[in-house]
Amino acid sequence: MKIIYALVSLLIVFSSFEIFAFGQSMTEVDNDKYIFRIFVDQKYYDSEKGFYTKISVQPRVDYSNLYDLLKNEENAVVIYPIFTQSAYSENGFYDYYHKLCDEQCLEVPIRQIGDGNYNSSDISYQVLKILGYPVITDVDVDRDPTILDSYDKVIVLHNEYVTKKEFNAITSHTNVIYLYPNALYAEVQYDESSNKIKLIRGHNYPEQSITNGFDWESDNSSQEYDTECFSWQMYEIKNGLMLNCYPEQIIFKDAFILMAIKHSDDPFWWNISQKYGTMIPSDEYQKLKPVLDSLNTNIRNTESQNIQNTENQNIPKNTSDGGCLIATATYGSELAPQIQQLRELRDEQLLRTESGSNFMYGFNQFYYSFSPTIADWERESPVFKESVRIAITPMIYSISMLNYVDMDSEAKVLGYGISLILLNVGMYLVAPAVVIYKVRKFKFKRTHLGVLKI
Repeated sequence: MKIIYALVSLLIVFSSFEIFAFGQSMTEVDNDKYIFRIFVDQKYYDSEKGFYTKISVQPRVDYSNLYDLLKNEENAVVIYPIFTQSAYSENGFYDYYHKLCDEQCLEVPIRQIGDGNYNSSDISYQVLKILGYPVITDVDVDRDPTILDSYDKVIVLHNEYVTKKEFNAITSHTNVIYLYPNALYAEVQYDESSNKIKLIRGHNYPEQSITNGFDWESDNSSQEYDTECFSWQMYEIKNGLMLNCYPEQIIFKDAFILMAIKHSDDPFWWNISQKYGTMIPSDEYQKLKPVLDSLNTNIRNTESQNIQNTENQNIPKNTSDGGCLIATATYGSELAPQIQQLRELRDEQLLRTESGSNFMYGFNQFYYSFSPTIADWERESPVFKESVRIAITPMIYSISMLNYVDMDSEAKVLGYGISLILLNVGMYLVAPAVVIYKVRKFKFKRTHLGVLKI
């Protein structure tokens, strides 16, 4: 155990240098329910997408026992999507797709490993690296496709752009985890002498009708836009498993998806949410207990700390113990500032008092009866998503005001809470009713005045 603590400490020291290089304006996201430390820099916040396109991940000393359960203990390897990272660079493929430049942008230099972001599954790369998974790149596989034969398990990230040799090497391996949808989507050619890639086929090139450049029968690109992964599941294909969502926003907080990666030979783990929902029979609960015990040791939520081994057991879908599904779907990520404000209010204000805790319990019973459906509708319809954003933004800003007041007593919680409820009732019900009444009254007067004039 001392050795584990020492290794984690060394990782933290090493990571501190990465953070310094990443940006001096980085701040840590204050959420002790994440299983890793998360640092963000405001310059990487994309307001249009609603999340940070780049974050820094560090290990936590207090989760050493959990890391011991999640760490790589087999002959597995991760393929880092260096070609995809390069394709997304400035003056790259996407500037061509958006008609900002000509075909010169379809030939780009290879960037450095680790200089990635959301598009190149950078968070998963950092997490799996911390857990001891060895990493190779697209370049390594293209140079020597037989390199994959040396490993019992291959983990593919968002390797959207690959060469023909790499495609053949991956699809012919017998045990592959496709951790991101949209992998193996377009064919590129790698020139080692110039250290550049060039788009050959796919992504509506060279003809508009061409989508997957390899005509791959297992293409699952349609699932790329589910970034919440609320109902994540791995399903079997010819040469391994595929995840049904884009896990970049959950992999740093969901221990179960990391267990599914490690124990991909056991359907209990990678099919856990679909097989049982949120309930696990007691005879299989013993598989979960070590993970839950490690999580509960570090989670302050009292309800999570007292999980008992009864006939059926509740399983948290991720370590955040539930979140604001509608707001997360609206703003795109749990790391969005609006979501962080709501989380801080819940954890630092409401849950510290009895009345606040009682309110959250009752609210959750009501909220989670309909919020998953609304969140699904948002993912399916951008127009509906934007309508929800417009509707809930005033409420979120009004709620965030409570982060700036002291609620250190039951009386204050009740007082501020009632005031906030009345404020929102006024905004959403009274004000529209007054406007409708005034408009109808104005129309009535105009109509009757017109009749009198005639």
